[in-house]
Amino acid sequence: RCAYAVHRLAINLGFAMGPALGGWLADRWFPGLFLVNATTSLLAAAVLLRFPPHVMVGHDSGPTFTALRDQRFLWFLLAAVPVAAVFFQHEGALPVHMDENLQLRKSSYGWMFTLNGILIVLFEVRLNLVTARWPARVTLWLGATLLGLGFAGVAACSQAWHIFMTVIVW
Repeated sequence: RCAYAVHRLAINLGFAMGPALGGWLADRWFPGLFLVNATTSLLAAAVLLRFPPHVMVGHDSGPTFTALRDQRFLWFLLAAVPVAAVFFQHEGALPVHMDENLQLRKSSYGWMFTLNGILIVLFEVRLNLVTARWPARVTLWLGATLLGLGFAGVAACSQAWHIFMTVIVW
């Protein structure tokens, strides 16, 4: 558990810092964004080559697909597809909307992500502790509902601070 928590913390700290830096680079020299991404990925590859993670292998008999016989799991996957389709609009349509329709600087998109990452770092563990005993259907419903409301709010946005308020919801 502790290793997973530290892993999530590392991911979310990167999530909190990376977009702001990316937006800053995009405003100044857009190709630099790709050069920095390439450099950090190559550094990560070198670290992984030098210190490979311990990988636990499953059963000797190979992979099984028993999950595909679980109807409740299949319904969950079916419901997760539209939620994921909405969620990933933050990587496609949202930055285009912020740039072309709201005429916001590219760094605004980075700062939006930074706000999201900071909120995750500050509140994710606490929220998980509070909701740990809630039924899964309630937390899944609440997550999908807040995501939908946050993105619905984007349609009414006309200024940067409006976008930042939708980030707090989703």
